[in-house]
Amino acid sequence: MRFMLLAAVVASLSSAPASLAQEAPQGPQMTVADFIDRWTAVKAEKDKPEQAAQAARLTYALGESFKRYKAELDADAKAGKPPRACPTKGTKDTFQIDDLVNALDDLPQVRREGAFDTEFFEFLDRRYPCTAPVSPSSPSAPAAAGTAPG
Repeated sequence: MRFMLLAAVVASLSSAPASLAQEAPQGPQMTVADFIDRWTAVKAEKDKPEQAAQAARLTYALGESFKRYKAELDADAKAGKPPRACPTKGTKDTFQIDDLVNALDDLPQVRREGAFDTEFFEFLDRRYPCTAPVSPSSPSAPAAAGTAPG
């Protein structure tokens, strides 16, 4: 089963039913490991209505994370900071959720226990690189010469 995350759909999730918001962990409450476990459960669920409900809750959580990411990009732009990433505005760009899960699965265990938002934001930073210089505060900024990556 393949799920696609549409940026346009994610942006429209603010009108999702309250029941989705109540069941989906928010922000730092969800770790990378939690997200991977939830995605694995969605894929393993045999009951189609339950699978759809679980997928909707997970999509809602992704949408909320995406809104926080966009808010950070907007705040940086308003403050005159160089962008950490440059997602194309006004498009229906998609990616396979399996691409995100595979990237998260490749993380060392210690990073899987960290906040989902942090790793999701880095995934998006890599997905939407800027041709202009990236903000040095971005976790995806290249390490300075002679320093080890963080």
